[in-house]
Amino acid sequence: MSQTHETDTCEVLVVRNLNVAFRQQDAPEVQAVRQLSFSLRRGETLAIVGESGSGKSVTALALMRLLDAASSEVNSEGLWLRRRNRQVIALNEQTDAEMRRVRGADLAMIFQEPMTSLNPVFTIGEQIAESLRLHQGLGREESAARGEKDARSGAYSSGGRDALALSAPALRRHAPEGDDRHGALLSAGGVDSR
Repeated sequence: MSQTHETDTCEVLVVRNLNVAFRQQDAPEVQAVRQLSFSLRRGETLAIVGESGSGKSVTALALMRLLDAASSEVNSEGLWLRRRNRQVIALNEQTDAEMRRVRGADLAMIFQEPMTSLNPVFTIGEQIAESLRLHQGLGREESAARGEKDARSGAYSSGGRDALALSAPALRRHAPEGDDRHGALLSAGGVDSR
């Protein structure tokens, strides 16, 4: 049965009673997230704060449907996202192909350690440009102009890599999701307010 949700026109992300559990061989399942609910409105910043292992990253991975279905169980009363085109979708009802179109274009995660997400063989500008080409349909010249051209990831301090990771809204992503050692930051600051 299809879930429907009448979102407030300013809500970009709605999570209702999210539960995530991990199955283990010969051991009881582990509840990583229990009954988490929140909504995120356009222009709003929401910080999800918790100790290491409290489920911040698991929450973001569950929303993006990046958890292994064989070893995890994700259920909720609803996970809704307002896409950049204003269409409201139920994240848990999308096919894998549909989710590939959503990830990066409308929903993204800033990884805990940006250095592990960057490839030192390519410049940061090339890596940003690739994302712009794939998710925004920009041509090579236009995407290169918006990316940082000559710097290699090894030239950035850890603070610089963090700043780069937090620049994801420059890609005009819908509701970037992030995680650091102390908390996750969900921000709708990059939402086009048309």
